[in-house]
Amino acid sequence: MRVLLVRLDGIGDAAVCVPLLAALRAAGHEVGVALTTRNAGVFAPSAILAEHVLDRIPWPAHGSTPQSTARANAEIAAQRYDVALIASEEPEAFALAAPIRERVGFTTGLARPLKTLWVRLHTTRTVRRSQRVGREDAHEVEILYRLGAGLVRDPAPPADPALLRPMLIAGADDGGR
Repeated sequence: MRVLLVRLDGIGDAAVCVPLLAALRAAGHEVGVALTTRNAGVFAPSAILAEHVLDRIPWPAHGSTPQSTARANAEIAAQRYDVALIASEEPEAFALAAPIRERVGFTTGLARPLKTLWVRLHTTRTVRRSQRVGREDAHEVEILYRLGAGLVRDPAPPADPALLRPMLIAGADDGGR
C-alpha cells in the first residue's frame, strides 16, 4: 500500500513521525511525505518513496506558494497513494490529501467542535487527541502513531535506535557502526 504522510510544520514536528514511518515501512508500505522547506530533507531518501515539498509564504501570511502547491499536487497524484495520514492541523494539509481515497486526521472533540466537524468533513477516519498541553497521558510520538492504526503491526511505536536511525540518516542501516 502507498501511504502519504503529511507534516507541514517544523523539523521537530517531522522528526517525531520517525517511529510511525519506521513502523509503516516494517509493515511493507511504501511511504511518501509532504513537507515544507522548514522540514524537508529530515528523512533519509532511502526511507521514503517521495518527498513533496511546499515553499511557505513568509509570515504573517499563511499557506504555500501557488507554484509549489501545484507541483506537490501533481507529484502526489502521480504517486497514486492509497491512504493519507494527516499529521498537521493546517487546512492546506487536508487539501493536499483530498484526492486520496482514505484520509486520516486528528480531531479535538468538544474542545473545538467546529474544527472537529471540519476535519470530519475532510477525512474518512479520525483519531481523537487533546488540544491542551498536559491533557494527554501519551508522548507526541505515541499520539502521532495512532494515525497508523490498522496499517502498522505493533500497538506501540518502535523505540529501537537500529530501526529508527535509517529513517533519518542515509546508509545508517549498518547497525550504528
